Amino acid sequence: TSPTQQAVANRLSTPVLMAFSFGRHKAKQSPLPSPESTFAPSPFTERLITGSSSCSGESNQLPEMALPPLMEDRANGGFSCAWHSLRRGLLLALPIMGLVGLCVASSLRMPHPVKIWNPDLRREFQTEPMAKSVIRKFDAYNMARGGRDDAETFRANVEQYMAPDLLYESVGFGTWRTPSGWARGEEMHYGMAFPETVFTQMLFFGDRKVATTTTYGSALWGGDFLGIKAPQQWVTLRITDFYSIREEVHGWGR
Repeated sequence: TSPTQQAVANRLSTPVLMAFSFGRHKAKQSPLPSPESTFAPSPFTERLITGSSSCSGESNQLPEMALPPLMEDRANGGFSCAWHSLRRGLLLALPIMGLVGLCVASSLRMPHPVKIWNPDLRREFQTEPMAKSVIRKFDAYNMARGGRDDAETFRANVEQYMAPDLLYESVGFGTWRTPSGWARGEEMHYGMAFPETVFTQMLFFGDRKVATTTTYGSALWGGDFLGIKAPQQWVTLRITDFYSIREEVHGWGR
């Protein structure tokens, strides 16, 4: 090359070397004030010099030649931040999930309140003799809620009308004692043979001590009964009941 070309090349390379030298000098200096604030160092300059991590709070000194981080370093830093965030989220979520599970388990173990059914009798039935009044309410509950309430609710309701030493005698369901025996005898076996029934009470007589009813039922005969194969069809039943009521307090008995 000619002396002229060499001089031109030297002039072109001088700014590059100066910039490089200035960059090294700048990296060694303490953080400069941020252009956006006269009180805090520039975030970019601080990160460039110390290599501080916004995720873990740790600082690693960079080499004397401070250069922007590579894409791999950024990816590793992003993964580290994501992992720390996920770990914190799990540490917060686990106690909450445990508390929710404990509350659900406690609610499942808590006994459900038993609801006593209100017969809501019309005014003309409120002055009936004691035995007739007891049986009217008993029949009303069975027609409205029989087979719908859970076992505990059903037992609590029928025991309002059945004495603990109840004697139950039936042609189709045998002889039983206690309200639980009646439930195992008539209620269970009848429900298995006739899962659906619509009752219509035709006759109802009673005084203070005894009562009797004659009721027709339109029933689906869906299960075997007394050795007879179920026809799987609707049939008409006639039911006749006789009750003896023992007075326990004035105006009420079972």
